[in-house]
Amino acid sequence: MTTITRDQMINALERARDERGEGFVYTEHYGGENACQYVVENEDGKAEAACIAGNALLRLGVPISVLKKMDVAAEGGASAVMDRRSVATILLNAGFDLTPKALLAASYAQAEQDSGRTWGQAVAEAIAVSKERDE
Repeated sequence: MTTITRDQMINALERARDERGEGFVYTEHYGGENACQYVVENEDGKAEAACIAGNALLRLGVPISVLKKMDVAAEGGASAVMDRRSVATILLNAGFDLTPKALLAASYAQAEQDSGRTWGQAVAEAIAVSKERDE
């Protein structure tokens, strides 16, 4: 079992943000809904992490095959993100245990991204909220 801590999650979120840039805004929402995909196919047909949480989890060693399980088939072949409890269960079944604060940080970053904020803002919020819960 691999345990993922808050600090590891924040570090992975920061690396994802740094790769895409502070001002990057995720726009691959399903049909305009506020839900992203963990995995998409790139131009070469290769699967890759898409959203900020998917990027962070991939950097923490979660395989693409597990990220794909976190996307749920929906009408018309699109996908919708599962709820936090279901995601945690899939990760746990795959051998990845997120501490409550790691899950909180990822959830806040994801929620900020899905509301149209930049990845810089999303990571800042994840850091602030998960640190606030420490106090």
